[in-house]
Amino acid sequence: MPILPVAFSIMASFISAVSVIGIPAEVYMFGIYVVYYYVSYPIGAVIASYVCLPVFFKSGECTVYEMLYMAVALYAPALALSAVTNMSIWTSVISVGVVCTFYCTLGGMKAVLWTDLFQAMLMFIGIFAIIIKGFSDIGFSEVFRIGYEEDRIAIPTLSPSLTERYTVWNLLIQGSIFSLMNFGANQIQIQRLLTVKNI
Repeated sequence: MPILPVAFSIMASFISAVSVIGIPAEVYMFGIYVVYYYVSYPIGAVIASYVCLPVFFKSGECTVYEMLYMAVALYAPALALSAVTNMSIWTSVISVGVVCTFYCTLGGMKAVLWTDLFQAMLMFIGIFAIIIKGFSDIGFSEVFRIGYEEDRIAIPTLSPSLTERYTVWNLLIQGSIFSLMNFGANQIQIQRLLTVKNI
């Protein structure tokens, strides 16, 4: 597969409905600190690229699919679908599962990659539409004024305390470990990474 669809597929599967729904809730409850967490992602991604991926490429095998993650990944978009339609949550779960199973069965991994590319575009369009709507309704500077007043836009401290929710140190360590796990041991990412010709 070409690198661009694979890259967008990785991004679309990584930024799941769990992230799209969960991160705004985290920012609303505790402030923008979680954004700093992503600054450390390249550390784990680089380690995974040089340590984990060569092992997967040489073995030619994929690991067993993570059933627990799939349950959450299936439930989150079904929850969103249920919220905007009058379908029950179980009807939504079954609908999402049937549609995904259908296109995966017909097209295999290529269908998954191209569908992920389309999903990534829709996510970008949706997120940008929400941002533009928010800025047009109350104004760019007003968004940041409210964020600062409500203590949602802040910089993490350099404190070594283990009791603070967000510090530079726990964000750096947590982000590096999580991205290493995600890019080096996550079945969803490994499946997509193994579709390129070489590392």
